[in-house]
Amino acid sequence: MDDPGGVPGLAGGPAPAGAARRQPPRRAPAGGRPPAPLLTAVRPRNLDSGCAGNGGLAVLHVVERYFSAYNAHDLGEVMACYGREPRAVGPGGPAEGRSEVASYHTLVWQAFPDVRVTVWQKIVTDAAVAAAAVGTGTHAGPFPLTTGEVVEATGRRVSVRSCWMFDIDVTCGLIGCSEVFYDQLELCVQLGLRMPA
Repeated sequence: MDDPGGVPGLAGGPAPAGAARRQPPRRAPAGGRPPAPLLTAVRPRNLDSGCAGNGGLAVLHVVERYFSAYNAHDLGEVMACYGREPRAVGPGGPAEGRSEVASYHTLVWQAFPDVRVTVWQKIVTDAAVAAAAVGTGTHAGPFPLTTGEVVEATGRRVSVRSCWMFDIDVTCGLIGCSEVFYDQLELCVQLGLRMPA
């Protein structure tokens, strides 16, 4: 795995004090079966989005549609990728229901009007997709932090790595829940914010 740039806690970066150390890769015993992978795909619970019987959209296809719509800032198409009772989770907590999920996306696009997500890798199971990506954009509008503060436009360009998780409602092939994780410290530093002592 390539060094992701010396970010604390990631491969190649110094681990924070008290953090668990990354274990070396496990090897198959001589003449034996290879060990089970450390990370295994688990079938997520089927989220009831109230759209049984529609089917037809492949698990990966709906996520690709979502990212295309996200990068085009097309709220109608983004919401068309979600089932009837969607959930979107970010560092600030969950947005539940169509209205809150739509507001969540609008908030991000207002803060970063040119934001784009470039997906590097996808891992797909029969009812979930994980995507490693980088989001880039210019901070040109108010952006709420998890502390409750709102950061006004700085005009700074940011590039932040992220991981996205999508639970797909297999009854209709649409997103039941999306969740994004990103390094909030990395974002704050790029925005030029002072970190608490």
